[in-house]
Amino acid sequence: MKTKAVSKLFNQAIFRVPDYQRGYSWSQKQLEQFWDDLGKLDKDKEHYTGLLTIEEAHDIDVNKKWEDVRWIITSSDYKAYYIVDGQQRLTTIIILIQSIIEKLNDDDKLNLRSKSQIIEQYICIKDENLKAYMFGYEKDDPSYEFLKSEIFNDNSSNKLNTPLSLYTHNLSFAKSFFDLKIRSYNTDKLEELFKKVSLRLKFNLYEVDSDLDVFVMFETMNNRGKPLSKLELLKNRLIYLSTILPDTSDEKKSEIRNDINNSWKTIYEYLGKNDKDKLDDDEFLKYHTYMYFHYMDDKADVYAEFLLDEHFTTSKVYSKEITIKSLEKYAQSIQNSIVIWFDIKFPFLNNRSDIDYETRVWISKLTRLKSFYFLPSVVGVILYKDSKEIGYSNEQIVRLLKAMEKFSFLSFYVYQKNSNYKKNLFLGYANKIYEGSMSVSQFVLEIEDSSKQQSNYIDDFHLKLSRYFGDENKSGFYGWPGLHYFLYEFECDLQGSEQQKITWDKAKQSTSIEHIYPQTPDEDWLAAFREHNEMQRRLLCNSLGNLLLISSQKNSSLRNKGFGYKKMHAGGDGCEITNGYFNGSHSEIDVAQFPQWTAREILLRGLKMLAFMEKRWGVRFNGEMEKKKILFLQFVKSTEMLEDE
Repeated sequence: MKTKAVSKLFNQAIFRVPDYQRGYSWSQKQLEQFWDDLGKLDKDKEHYTGLLTIEEAHDIDVNKKWEDVRWIITSSDYKAYYIVDGQQRLTTIIILIQSIIEKLNDDDKLNLRSKSQIIEQYICIKDENLKAYMFGYEKDDPSYEFLKSEIFNDNSSNKLNTPLSLYTHNLSFAKSFFDLKIRSYNTDKLEELFKKVSLRLKFNLYEVDSDLDVFVMFETMNNRGKPLSKLELLKNRLIYLSTILPDTSDEKKSEIRNDINNSWKTIYEYLGKNDKDKLDDDEFLKYHTYMYFHYMDDKADVYAEFLLDEHFTTSKVYSKEITIKSLEKYAQSIQNSIVIWFDIKFPFLNNRSDIDYETRVWISKLTRLKSFYFLPSVVGVILYKDSKEIGYSNEQIVRLLKAMEKFSFLSFYVYQKNSNYKKNLFLGYANKIYEGSMSVSQFVLEIEDSSKQQSNYIDDFHLKLSRYFGDENKSGFYGWPGLHYFLYEFECDLQGSEQQKITWDKAKQSTSIEHIYPQTPDEDWLAAFREHNEMQRRLLCNSLGNLLLISSQKNSSLRNKGFGYKKMHAGGDGCEITNGYFNGSHSEIDVAQFPQWTAREILLRGLKMLAFMEKRWGVRFNGEMEKKKILFLQFVKSTEMLEDE
C-alpha cells in the first residue's frame, strides 16, 4: 500500500465516483474537523488523511460512462479510476482547491505553479472545444452537472436540468464554507494553504485487484467517517444484486442498474427538495418497508436488518426468489413513493395536480399532529388513487384522512394516550392497503370504531388536564400539548370562507398565544376580578376561554394592558395606525365583540370552544356542568344565572 500526496494522486489520473457510491454527504461538522486539522498542521509535517481505494475503470465503462474524458484517456497516458473509498475527503479537497483558484489572479503562482497549471492538474484540461474534468461523477449523476456548473463555474454545463438533492446541497455548502474561510487570505496565506493541501495531506493508496468484488468492499469499508445511511447501503446492494442475476443478459442487467440509479436520483432529489427542511432518508426507507413488505418491530434498525440481511441477499438471487422483475417492481415503487412522501410532508410546497386541494388540507393536519404511523398507509392509498384495478376517489381519501386526524387528536392530545397506542395495529394495515387486501372503507371503519370507544372518556380528559392546573405547574390550558393545534383549528372554523389571517407556522409559536386576562394583572384588572380569590383568578387566567391566538407579534406589546387597550389602540410615536384585536386574527375579532372581559366572558368563550370540540371531533360532554369542570371554572355562575342578572 502506497502513501501519496494529493499532487501525486492527480498526476495523469482522472477520478470518478461510481454509481453505487453515495454522493457528497459531509456537513459542517466534518468540514470544521477537516479545516481544524489543516490549521494544526505544521509546515514541516505531514498529515495522514485516510485510505483512498481506487479501481481502474474498464474500457467498456470509459466508452459508455466517461464520454467527456474519453478523448484524453485514449490519446494520452492518463488513466481512469473509480473511487471505491475515500471520495468524501477527496471531494472536499478538490472543492477547497477550487476556492483557492478563484482567489488567484491570472499571473499569480502558488508553489511555482501558475493558476492555469493548477487548474489543469486538479480541475479541468481544455483542448479547443473539448474538456476533461479530473474529478467528478459518472455522466448520468445529477451531482456531476451541479459540480461542473456551480462549483467549477462551467457556464456551458446544463444548469437548468440539474435537480437539486441532498448531495448537491452539501456540495454547495462546502464551497461556501471554504470561500468564507479564505475570504481574507492574501497570496502568501493561499500558498501556505495550497502546500498543505497538495503536498502534506497524505493518503494510503490502495488499488483494488480486478478479482475482488468492489460492491462488497464498499459496504465493508464505508463504516468510517460519516456512516452510510441504510438507504445508501441499499442502493449499493441492489446494484450489486443486479450484476449477479442468473440467466440474465448484460443488456438486461444494465437496464435494471439504470432503473435503480434513476430511482435513487429521484429519491435524493426529493429528500433535499425543500432546502429549509430536508427529509430524513432512513425514516422514509423504514416506512416504505412497512408498506411494501410488512410491519415489523419498530425498534432501531430492524427494518434495515430485514432488507439487507434477510431479503435483498445473494442467496435469494441464486434461489431465484429475487428476479429482475422483482427488482424492477421494487425500484419503481420506492421511486413513486418518495414523490408522495414529499407531498405528505410538505402538502402545499409542491401542489401536484393529481392531489386535490382538500386532500392536501387534511394531510397537512395529520403532519401537524405528527401522526407518523398513518403516513405509510396514506402513501399506499395515493399510489393507488388512479389505479384501474383498485382506485380511490378524492372523497374516499378525504374521509380516511378525516378519520385519521380525529383519532390522532383524541388519542394523543385530548386523552393523551401513550405514543404507541394502537401503533402496531395501524402500521400493520399499511401493507394490506398497499397490497389491496384491505379497502379504504374498511380502514376508515376500523379507525372510526377506535375513536368512538374514546369519545366519552371525559373523566380521563379532566384528569390529564389536572396536571397542568396543579401547584407545581400553574400553566393550565397553556401547558396542554393540544393547545396550538386546537386554537388553530378553532381559528379556521371562525374563518370559514373568509381570508386566512394566520398561518400554522405562526400559530405553533409560543408567542402566538395571548392571555387576555394577563398573568401579571395590574390594579385595573384586579378590580375587574375583585370578587374572585387568588386561586380562582389563576384558574380564570389559564382557562381555555382566556387564551387567544393572535395574528402578529402583539403579545409582548399588550402584556398586562387593559381590555379596552387590547381591543383597539393607536400606534406609538405619533403613528396614526390603530392596532388591537379588532383587526387581528378571526379569533381576535371574535373576542373584540365583547364589551368587557370578566369571568363571565371567559366562561362563555370557553363553552363556545368546547362546543366546537364537540362538533369537530365528536367529544361528548354531559351538559354545561361537565364543560365547566373541564374548564376548571365550576365556581363561575352558570350561563343561565348570568342571563338572569
